Amino acid sequence: MEALWKECKPLLIRVWKDQKPPEDMQLIDHVISEIHLVDAQSHAFRYWESTDKQGRKENLENIKYINIRHFRDHMSTVTNFLDGVSSGLGSLLDGIHDER
Repeated sequence: MEALWKECKPLLIRVWKDQKPPEDMQLIDHVISEIHLVDAQSHAFRYWESTDKQGRKENLENIKYINIRHFRDHMSTVTNFLDGVSSGLGSLLDGIHDER
């Protein structure tokens, strides 16, 4: 997820180069970094048991506590931002298509 965001973020900034990047991007950076620390391959949150390429178990057994409200609030911000990006890119593509 972190690698994907690092590739995607500069593209989004370039697409909307005439606008200041929203503060939500800083939160997304933080959320993705925090998740990456405990789940670098994005498997542990999705699968009960999984292993990495070296055969090591990937799970959340070392996580003692997750503040679900805090997580939900941050993920809501991430989701809303990405929904907006999706809508905005769709509108841009529709505009390009209409010009042809």
